[in-house]
Amino acid sequence: MDTQSLKAFVTVADLNSFSHAAEKLHLTQPAITKRIQSLESHLDTRLFDRLGRRLFLTEAGQCLLPNARRILQLMESSRQALDDLAGPVRGKLKLVTSHHIGLHRLPIVLKDFKKQYPQVNVSITYMNSRETHEAILAGEADLGVTTREIIPDDSLTLHEIWHDRLLFVTAREHPLASKHAIGLEELCNYPALLPDERFFTGRIVREFFREAGLGLKLEEGLSTDYMETLRVLVAIGGTWTVLPHTMVNSPELGVLDLKENPLTRSLICMHHRDLTLNSASRAFLEILQQHRDLQ
Repeated sequence: MDTQSLKAFVTVADLNSFSHAAEKLHLTQPAITKRIQSLESHLDTRLFDRLGRRLFLTEAGQCLLPNARRILQLMESSRQALDDLAGPVRGKLKLVTSHHIGLHRLPIVLKDFKKQYPQVNVSITYMNSRETHEAILAGEADLGVTTREIIPDDSLTLHEIWHDRLLFVTAREHPLASKHAIGLEELCNYPALLPDERFFTGRIVREFFREAGLGLKLEEGLSTDYMETLRVLVAIGGTWTVLPHTMVNSPELGVLDLKENPLTRSLICMHHRDLTLNSASRAFLEILQQHRDLQ
């Protein structure tokens, strides 16, 4: 069983198309077909079924797919580890993070990293925290820098980097902006604009109010999951929201004076426990930890 056939199989399965897989791998469609046939012959089983123009993984194909991914990931990890032994830090670093962290936390880290390791090619993909967990578990990225979700998984190694203070904010002309020692009950009299519950911050804010036995009054007709957009919309006036303290630097925004203790969240770096970190990943993690006191 050769890795080229496995790579062709995984690519066809991901794209659900022989022709698209051929384009991605810069091969002809007959070459892709030949590799799949060779793999099927070696395993003595059919991996794909066709129904008209639609392509389906057989039961054997579904069984093989996660193992094929793991084999390819281990081969790539081994190849990178051997390359790392031969010289200075170089190669690729696949990083997954959120827009907020990418804009407000990572620039200084990336600046230091690129200054010390200019031969490393860094690619950044923006995802929410759940998607980041999934990408690292699937071996689709080397490191994930994201909000810590309460999703225990022995396959992940987590490094706590920062604590984010979450502040309740609103426009400066909002009626709440000039008040002191505001109770949660009073907040509930005004509409809130929050990320939905797919996102960690949206969930912990809602849970904060549920534990207090209170129901939020959510703004209707406005919805966004991006912190930057939330900040802009709240600055327009009429609503309040919760933002990380690193984002509350706008003259249009005021921080509300609450009676209750503030909310916090942890920002972490994660990687797959079973995959060897390449030298670029190890170097980036080291620099990231040097900035862990950055507030």
